[in-house]
Amino acid sequence: MKTLVTGGTGLIGSHIKGDYKFSSKDLPLTNIDIAKNIIKKLNVDRIIHCAAVQKNGSTIKNNHFNHFYDNMIINFNILKIASDLNIKEILSVSTINALPDVDNCDETELHSGAPRKELYSDGFVNRMLVVASQSLSEESDVRTLYPLLTNIYGPSNKPMNGIIPFFIKKCIECKNKNKDLDILGDGSPVRDFIFVEDLDNIFNWMFDNYFENEPLIVSTGVGVTIKEIVNLIVKYVDFKGKVNWIKDERFTGTDIKVFNNKKLKTINPDIKFTSLENGIGKTVEWYLKND
Repeated sequence: MKTLVTGGTGLIGSHIKGDYKFSSKDLPLTNIDIAKNIIKKLNVDRIIHCAAVQKNGSTIKNNHFNHFYDNMIINFNILKIASDLNIKEILSVSTINALPDVDNCDETELHSGAPRKELYSDGFVNRMLVVASQSLSEESDVRTLYPLLTNIYGPSNKPMNGIIPFFIKKCIECKNKNKDLDILGDGSPVRDFIFVEDLDNIFNWMFDNYFENEPLIVSTGVGVTIKEIVNLIVKYVDFKGKVNWIKDERFTGTDIKVFNNKKLKTINPDIKFTSLENGIGKTVEWYLKND
């Protein structure tokens, strides 16, 4: 199948195989007429939709309306284009921000509560993407898939888009300047991460094997503390300086966000994920060569 990848220069899109890969500049999804004409000429069978207006948590916090508006336009336009052009399949990358702010919830609880307050616009953008995709699949011949991805990291990530690249950049900078590495909090919060290079195989598996018109949480189900992450980064950067954990209640305590991947593991018990150590090692290596 001929495949188009939107957001093809972003973290996820740049690691996904496709016959055509477009950046947001080359495929302006905010303009449905221009984007539709471009896609029509490609005559693709499948779209992997990775395009989004990316903002970090602090930026979203003060800009909910624009974040919601920009991403809803992009998402609705690509789904409408898929419908109008009778595209056979579209996989739209969504995230676990769509889920309610409760521990260990699964796909059936998607609409059982509000997303995290500080990220509610991003949460509802992703939730609406699921709803729109479900509706399109029910009312047309377009097959839609919409994985809910946990925290993604890897080579080419931007520092604003995740704590792992942020810490890597900071650690390299402190090493080069012979400074201590100061980190806010005590390192106790727990998160769940997926190495970006795993996603191409996961998406292909979904195309071949997942035929439910329902979201699917894609996570390792394995929690790791921020301190463990920092220790691995320090190891691979070969940072010999002092690491100072600066007391800050915002980043301290038993904040655990590991997501329920029982459905994924039941359907695909042999799924493999890159270990955090190997993934961070590869990511640090990339930054040391390209920073």
